[in-house]
Amino acid sequence: MKLENLTIFPTEIKVFRFNIPQIQPIIDEVLSKKDQIKQRSDIYSNHGGVGESEYITDYKNPVKLHEFEKLMMIVGSYFAPQNNFFHVNYYWTAFYGKNVLHDTHMHGNFNDKKRLTHNFSSVLYLTENGGTTFYSPNLTSNVDDYLIKSEVGKFIMFPHNLFHNGNNRAEMHGGENQNRIIISANIELFENENGA
Repeated sequence: MKLENLTIFPTEIKVFRFNIPQIQPIIDEVLSKKDQIKQRSDIYSNHGGVGESEYITDYKNPVKLHEFEKLMMIVGSYFAPQNNFFHVNYYWTAFYGKNVLHDTHMHGNFNDKKRLTHNFSSVLYLTENGGTTFYSPNLTSNVDDYLIKSEVGKFIMFPHNLFHNGNNRAEMHGGENQNRIIISANIELFENENGA
């Protein structure tokens, strides 16, 4: 008897790292717009089972972030030479208070062809606190979950239908009452069919 193992459909998470001079302008912009984001959160936010005073997001009506859009142009320029189309469809900001958990969720379903406009999702970490836990879509996987810790300037892209949650657990940062700040986005990343 002969055994052959095939590894198919691996899950790839793309990790980009921006240095402090590249990331500081977006941190400054987000902090300067925190009150505006909070105002929109008070009106529009009701999700994840998280306390409204401890979790702020402008998910349903995002505040425009010019510096984030500049960073996404840098990411897009990475994919252009590979003949890939890169487009950020939608982005939003979130502030997590201490011990806040955003319930397990995903950003899309491959079977939802009528409404689906993206195939990747992303997180840009603006603080060191907390992290994102991903859950294996493969029931026979040797690993059930994988934690990516927040690091200032880390930008991750992952398949939009990969289950994950976000947290700001106290044991994952050193000080008291530190916020976790992220920008999430839904992204189209496709190979250009026309070859141009």
